[in-house]
Amino acid sequence: MAKFLTRMIKCFFSMALLLPTFRHALSQAAQVNIPPAPPTVFITVDQSGSNDYTKIQDAIDAVPSNNALPVYIWVKPGIYYEKINVPSDKPFITISGSTSYASDTVITWKESGEINETAVFTLWASDFVGRNFTVQNTYGTGGKAVALRVSGDRVAFYGCSIMSHQDALFADIGKQYYKDCYIEGDTDFIFGSASSLFENCHMHSLSEQNGAITAQKRDSPSQDAGFLFLGGEITGVGRAVLGRPWGPYSTVIFAYTKMSNAILPQGWDSWGRSTDYLSKVYYGEYKCIGAGAVTAERVAWEHNVTPKEFTSFMNKVRGFGIGSWQGSDGGGWKYGAPPRVGRDGEGNNGGRQQGPPTPIGDGGKQGYPTPIGGGGQHGPPPPATREGGQYGAPAPFAVGWQHGPPPSVAGGGQYGAPPPFAGGWQQGPPTPVGGGGQHGPPPPVGGERERNNGGGWKHAAPIPNGGGGGVRNNAGVGQHGVPNVGGASIEGWADVQWSGCEKGAAHPGLWGLSLTKCFFVMASLYVLLALSQAEAETTQGSTAILITVDQSGKGDYEKIQDAIDAVPSNNVDLVFIRVKPGVYKEKITVPADKPFITISGTKAVDTIITWNDSGDIFESATFSVLASDFIGRYLTIQNTYGSGGKAVALRASGDRAAFYVCRILSYQDTLLDDTGRHYYNNCYIEGATDFICGNGASFFEKCHLHSISNGGGAITAQRRMSPSEDTGFFFFGCKITGVKTAVLGRPWGVYSRVIFAFTYMPNIILPQGWNDWGNSADQLSSVYYGQYKCSGPGAVTSKRVDWSRVLTSEEAAPFITKDSIDGKAWIRAAPTSFKKKAFPPKN
Repeated sequence: MAKFLTRMIKCFFSMALLLPTFRHALSQAAQVNIPPAPPTVFITVDQSGSNDYTKIQDAIDAVPSNNALPVYIWVKPGIYYEKINVPSDKPFITISGSTSYASDTVITWKESGEINETAVFTLWASDFVGRNFTVQNTYGTGGKAVALRVSGDRVAFYGCSIMSHQDALFADIGKQYYKDCYIEGDTDFIFGSASSLFENCHMHSLSEQNGAITAQKRDSPSQDAGFLFLGGEITGVGRAVLGRPWGPYSTVIFAYTKMSNAILPQGWDSWGRSTDYLSKVYYGEYKCIGAGAVTAERVAWEHNVTPKEFTSFMNKVRGFGIGSWQGSDGGGWKYGAPPRVGRDGEGNNGGRQQGPPTPIGDGGKQGYPTPIGGGGQHGPPPPATREGGQYGAPAPFAVGWQHGPPPSVAGGGQYGAPPPFAGGWQQGPPTPVGGGGQHGPPPPVGGERERNNGGGWKHAAPIPNGGGGGVRNNAGVGQHGVPNVGGASIEGWADVQWSGCEKGAAHPGLWGLSLTKCFFVMASLYVLLALSQAEAETTQGSTAILITVDQSGKGDYEKIQDAIDAVPSNNVDLVFIRVKPGVYKEKITVPADKPFITISGTKAVDTIITWNDSGDIFESATFSVLASDFIGRYLTIQNTYGSGGKAVALRASGDRAAFYVCRILSYQDTLLDDTGRHYYNNCYIEGATDFICGNGASFFEKCHLHSISNGGGAITAQRRMSPSEDTGFFFFGCKITGVKTAVLGRPWGVYSRVIFAFTYMPNIILPQGWNDWGNSADQLSSVYYGQYKCSGPGAVTSKRVDWSRVLTSEEAAPFITKDSIDGKAWIRAAPTSFKKKAFPPKN
């Protein structure tokens, strides 16, 4: 730690020498609010003992927890016999070999067993970059032996070699990018639930026969996960398939890839799955070449990707999340080991989120690997070369992951907690609740109100139901793999970040650094970041296109869905749909390719969207939001099906969604807070069984939660499946009421996380507070349920279950501000002006 601080001080001093130039650069770009560039801390690892550390892990350990500075760990050539772990609280680290040859810097270990434990190199942290080194597990055949496990978000690897036999690369969760990498194995050697782009990579199969390159695990259509291979080539010792489906919505695409005759004619393996299961799998090829790319004998369930579909995929990858990650929160949570959900005996945890790749080059080809040695070891392959534009890859992508410092936490404000959210249309508290769960004029939820815990969890790992037999359905519907679209970008940030920081051919150690060159590279990077942010803000602007919905026929449309349909795909403008008072009997969907929409009534009690449907939770919703950057205000959204089945009112499956002064009403599964970051302000949410459920990262501020259960109901059922998932439900300054007794929640996921802070709880909350849903003590040990400074007779914690927590101020701090959902980065204020635009004719 002392060495780290010394280097940090030296970096500050070095930057101070250039302060006049830095001030000038800032003054030139003041109009776009350029953030100041933090100094970069350089650490050198050298086995000779002549530098900072002799082991890579020691250098990682020297980085302080909750690090906010870019850290560059420069590793001198050598074979490092280490098992590496980069914890989740140490973001913004780059580890780089000191030459351009991955074979010069080798990290090696030998272990087999559980995939969550065997990895030579395990990465939990966000915003990590790996360059020019080899990671290998030399266990050989006969067991699962992971070389690299990536469980952090916004991670990139350049020119690396990743080698083992079975399960070489565990692309677990998060947004991941691999460029010019060499990946070698025989069985499922690229597997997991991440959103990963592999550009110009070389995949080499060691299988003598019937090997499998990929085993992708996507469990629902709302899960933004999949593997996309762009350019690159496939070689092999024997024969192999491109992949087999680990999940029912498994998604893998190869485009512009050279395939040798190592690929079997059928292309893919069913893994014994049923026809119905395979109908949901999305495996495709586009303009691949080579003897193994002939599709005449491919399996019938492979997709023939058309140019239009391929363009759509490119747009999705190019646009998803770009420009939205400035000031990363560091990612990851550190609450123990990940779950071990079986993959036919080979465990993994699910994942979401899809991320933008970096620029595509002109294709290129990689050198062949060295022949494999005994015991599964493989001499490091030669580096990738950039020869020609052999594969004719499409136009460059843009990227938007930045190594910026995380946002600071503000203090003060009411309740002794940070101040209220800055953005949006905040309103006062809702009117008092009436009898029987009714709130204002809209009709109450109908039907006999009895608990219904039936149903079946089609595809996810079930959690026992205390009611016996029933488990929740995790299958989804909606558009296949459609991620969020929009935002600005910066091309090649990771490639330029360190360019020019060397002094001649030497490594960029602190005193071997050309300060002027390095300063301008860093300054340029931050100028580009700021310009990118400004471009995104300019694109969205503060002026919105106005659309009016009025059932009288005096507006642009009479139906809300017609107004949504009028917004063009891949929209980049703010759109404000003003809904006149009325009862709108519609089933609404805001598709993923229509971001930046606001739908607003004038009063929630006057603007009612209603439907009556039950069944699968992903199909029954009255209102489904799949798009990013959505705002809903002054609306009632209700499902009037009543008791007897799952009947969702609102499904929120897009990222960066906010709801203000809305009323969300049903019985079971009222609010499916599915995926993404969400903010609810002054909303009224009513139901009986698990009426706030899902795996979103969501902050509820000053909301009113009303239980209409006849006894023993559950308010929340949060489904966090891994400690690396930044998800959970956080209730701040809320109020709970109810007809009869209820618990605060029960765990739908093994890492379920729910926090209530400064919330009023009446005596309808049962003394135990939470329900275990039949889970074992071991399973409950990873659940994170807590209270902080709540009030009311139901808030007494003396009889709470022993696996819940009473949080200290320090423990509660991460959950009681909008930073828990990166709110400062995306919660926006109302438009200041409106404009009209020509629309398609009314239906």
